[in-house]
Amino acid sequence: MQDKDEIRLSIPASAEFLRLARLIASGLASRLNFTYEAIEDLRLAVDELCYSLISSQEDISNTTLDLSYLVKDESIEIKGILNSNNAKIQQSQFSKQILSALVNSHEFKQSLDGKPSFWMAKSMPKAPN
Repeated sequence: MQDKDEIRLSIPASAEFLRLARLIASGLASRLNFTYEAIEDLRLAVDELCYSLISSQEDISNTTLDLSYLVKDESIEIKGILNSNNAKIQQSQFSKQILSALVNSHEFKQSLDGKPSFWMAKSMPKAPN
């Protein structure tokens, strides 16, 4: 895999389609030789981040969640944007703690045009000495 490969996915903003987001994340992490535990952490983080966006809106009809996976030499960065101007990001303290344990860094933000989004990064675990 080359440095900085990018994969894009657009799915309906519904929990039933989050499986696709997790599947791509785990497949890419597997190609980078992430450990089983690191892959599972990434899958859980993707699920938590995506669900935080889609659960922030009342009406999900005709709304998409656009994801971008950026693969680097030893890490994966994922961006997600909910195509809705009426959604507000709602992240609980528990969710923040979970994500802090699962990924190296993450953030939620509201874009200038009002669309909620997230960014996260997960690096390949260091081999024990």
